[in-house]
Amino acid sequence: MTKLPVGKANKPFNKVTNIKSVKKVVKKYNYIQDPGHGWLSVSHKDIIELGIKDLISGYSYMNSTRVFLEEDGDAGIFVKAAKAMGWTIETKSSHTNNQASCRSYANYNVAWIDNPFTIGRTVYFHGSDLTAIVEEKTKTGWNLKASNGITYRVPRLNPLGRILPSDNRGAKGKTA
Repeated sequence: MTKLPVGKANKPFNKVTNIKSVKKVVKKYNYIQDPGHGWLSVSHKDIIELGIKDLISGYSYMNSTRVFLEEDGDAGIFVKAAKAMGWTIETKSSHTNNQASCRSYANYNVAWIDNPFTIGRTVYFHGSDLTAIVEEKTKTGWNLKASNGITYRVPRLNPLGRILPSDNRGAKGKTA
């Protein structure tokens, strides 16, 4: 088991006020490292359950099911909140000498936590005012019907890297 580093940037955890009760739970997570950095891979559900979705920065990454919490601040916020809830955190460490795959994912955006990427969701394409509705999930990707009438496909594993939530196009990470 790897001990997860807890960084200096954990002061926002003091803002957590909605922790309801303490229950003993053992949670297992992957701690991913590349030559330059590390991330704790956690589910969207755990971020919501701990009440810390507004405390995570845009330095973390996410895909449609997981958040990759950067080790210097966001992972520490998560670990402190989890311990306050009575969770025991166990980590399995993995290291690559190449760039970690999570670096290619979208930066954390709380709007994806509040309103996940699902069929029927309206989204914006990066760098455009073009909107689209998520129509279908296929083996290899998601089909999006754009406002210009064209159907576009985004990759199944990383749809958030190419589109933005329509209700919060400019936000990244924490909200004010």
